[in-house]
Amino acid sequence: MFGVITSLLYLNDVIPLQSNFIDYIPVVAVWKWYQGTLSSALFFLVVHLYLFIGSFISVFPFSVWQVYITMNGQTSFEGKRSIKTYKTNMRQHLKIIFGPYWLLNFLVPLPVLPEGDGIYWDINPDYQNKYN
Repeated sequence: MFGVITSLLYLNDVIPLQSNFIDYIPVVAVWKWYQGTLSSALFFLVVHLYLFIGSFISVFPFSVWQVYITMNGQTSFEGKRSIKTYKTNMRQHLKIIFGPYWLLNFLVPLPVLPEGDGIYWDINPDYQNKYN
């Protein structure tokens, strides 16, 4: 999203949106570049903008899914089948993944060693009784 915003701000300085909005349309940009009325640098900036937009659109659903299963303390397999294996709350999920200073890790990424040995976890009693 940051790339889309910065690209639009820069392109707006070079090709103002109010007067030449049509130059932002990919087909028009290709045609004007082919004719020589749009410089190669500006053409590639327009292409770059659409690559940013396409990347954002394709990555956004994946990010939403990862946040959802992180908040529920599940793997993708468990999330698709609605299996709740571990008995922890959302705060504990964030602490397990991002460490004890999880809120700080959103601002400044820090290396974190996971708690425990990674093998034994607090299992949800309903899951434990059902599958063991």
